[in-house]
Order: sequence, then C-alpha cells, then structure tokens
Amino acid sequence: MILQNKKVTIKILAFSFNFSLISLFIAYPGICQGNKKAAKDSLFSDEAWKKTMGDKGKIFFGITAGYNLNKFHGKEISYIFNNSHTNWLSGFHVGLHVETRLNPFLSFLHEIMYTRRGAGVSIADTLASSYVSRLRTDYVDCFPFNIAFGFRGFRVYAGPYLSGLLSASLLRKDPAGRSYWDKTIFGTPDNFETHDKYLQKLDYGVNAGLTYFSPFGVFVQARYMHGICDIFQYANSYTLADSKTDKIRIFHQNILVSIGYRIPSKK
Repeated sequence: MILQNKKVTIKILAFSFNFSLISLFIAYPGICQGNKKAAKDSLFSDEAWKKTMGDKGKIFFGITAGYNLNKFHGKEISYIFNNSHTNWLSGFHVGLHVETRLNPFLSFLHEIMYTRRGAGVSIADTLASSYVSRLRTDYVDCFPFNIAFGFRGFRVYAGPYLSGLLSASLLRKDPAGRSYWDKTIFGTPDNFETHDKYLQKLDYGVNAGLTYFSPFGVFVQARYMHGICDIFQYANSYTLADSKTDKIRIFHQNILVSIGYRIPSKK
C-alpha cells in the first residue's frame, strides 16, 4: 500500500513538472517579448533619448580620448625626406567636447584637444646611409564649429580645424649609430634654413566624422582630418637662391578613433 502511494505521488510530481515545463515553454515567447519591450521602452524610448540627448538649446560638456594614425601626403615629400611617401604612425589624443543643440536634428560640435601626431619617414644623413625614422609632433587641435546632422544617438559632422604646434623631434642616428631625438626640426631663431627646413607653427584643414551617443552619456566617434596648409617652412628660399621658391606641398593626414563621456547641462 505504501509502495503504491509512493508510485502515485511520483506520477503526480512528474505530471506537475511536465505541465510546468510546457506552460513555461508556451509562455516564454511572451515573457521575452514583454521584457524586450520593457527594456526598449525604458532605455531606447523617445523619452530616454530626450533625457540624454536634450531638446532645443541644450548644451552638453564632455571629455574624450583615443587612438590616432597619422602621416603626411603631398607631391613634394621627397624634397624634405629620402622617399616620395611616408608611413602611418600611431599616436593618441585627449580633449574636451561641447555640443550645442539647435533642434532635434541639427547641432554645433566644438572641441579642443591635445594630439600626439607624426609620421614614419625615410631620411639620409651625411653621417649615415638612408634609414627609416620617425617624426614626432605635439599639437593643440581646435575644432571651432563642426556642423552635425543626426537622429537619436547618431551624428554625422564636418567642419574646419586649426592646430598649433607645441613641439617636434626627428629620430636620427649619431656617427656611432646610436639613435637620438633631434629637435631642430621644430625650428630655432638662428636656423637660416641653409641645411634644415623646419615645421610651420600653425596647421589648418577640414575634418569629418561620425559619432554615436548612447543614452548613458558614453559616446564613440571616428574622425578623418585632412590638412590643406603646407607644414614645412622655407622663408629664405630666395635669399639662398634655391630653385624651389614656392610652397613645399606636404600636408597632414590623420584618422582618429575616440571614446568619451559627457554630462548634459542646461543653458
């Protein structure tokens, strides 16, 4: 009798378990859809985006940092270096970010950042044969007003940039073959350009990019910068009776990938 009761109890438990599994299986799609809908409504609803992205006239401040690739482009690279092209050189950047919302689809982006740039170059010293080197530069980049168009978290933008050179150095080799950073390429008051040309202190050009702002304040962006200012100075070309009397056509080319965080602030 006890054995039969145990068998009946086991059958009831087994039936209950199977019924629970079937019920869960039937209800699972609805539960998942409900959870997804709730998450969508809470995280990606218009209210959530408006809370983070802001309405007309709202201003956002943030910080940004990232990785960049840099090189030179132009027809006269071989006039300065020992090759007609340069190689990509990695760098980094950190800066401040401000967005002014004009309406839900149009805004102004303003940024200022410190950027480590440069390029992989080929040089030939009188003391050594041709070898691959690195030109390293430090700039302050200003993006005064990028015009941005977008929907929700995405922004496509373009505008001008202006950069100021802080320092520059070229990796050279001494007679013993030891490497050292030569800073004369930055320019000195007594450099009459008889042997060495030096860098311009200002650079300008255009930039364009794509940014995605999450509802949590974190954003990622990719940017391309194209210089239109010749970056090497040669003010004494006439005095030195050089056949090269016009601008040296060498320009900056940069790709930046950034991540940042910003906090909304009302006017």
